[in-house]
Amino acid sequence: AGGSMAIQHLVAFSSIVDAAAIAGGSPYGCGSVRFRFSLCYTGGIDLQEVIAYVQERVEQGVIDDPSNLKNVPVILFSGKND
Repeated sequence: AGGSMAIQHLVAFSSIVDAAAIAGGSPYGCGSVRFRFSLCYTGGIDLQEVIAYVQERVEQGVIDDPSNLKNVPVILFSGKND
């Protein structure tokens, strides 16, 4: 849960976040996609659906522009048994 929350914060507040270290989190907005209860944590999520959700949130002014993440260093640990 901590890794997922860190990812939510990183994306939503990308204009003020300097870096992130995340261990085993789910994609931003994963809770908004179909089959979220299984796919968010086991893999196989539709990335196009996640990207569309991010764009929708940006257009609504709810989150920062994800282009801010271009120069933010991120350390991400993940594996098949997470």
